[in-house]
Amino acid sequence: MTMTRRNALPLRCRKWASFTVCSLIYSKFGDFARTYFYMVTCYQNLTWKWTYMVNQNVYPTLNNWSVQLLMKWHRDDPVSQKEIDRNDAVYSFQDNRNPFIDHPELAEYDIF
Repeated sequence: MTMTRRNALPLRCRKWASFTVCSLIYSKFGDFARTYFYMVTCYQNLTWKWTYMVNQNVYPTLNNWSVQLLMKWHRDDPVSQKEIDRNDAVYSFQDNRNPFIDHPELAEYDIF
């Protein structure tokens, strides 16, 4: 197993047969989940290129299995100070925030 950074993401990579398989380090899964919650909430009217987790132009945007998986990650990996700092930095440039970082309890509502 090797640890690497690709596009600023901490990855765990393993050789498997003739392939190298990489995934996010588990402590970042909650960060990913909250980012996904934000994207599907704000941009649910978009046409998604990859649709294995989402429904096209239909509410609710996320498929049932993806809601369950992302909620598990969200609950297992609470908001960190690094996420809060990143949210503050984004706000200073874009004047918008991820509400699932500011108010993680919003994810518990049945909105997806």
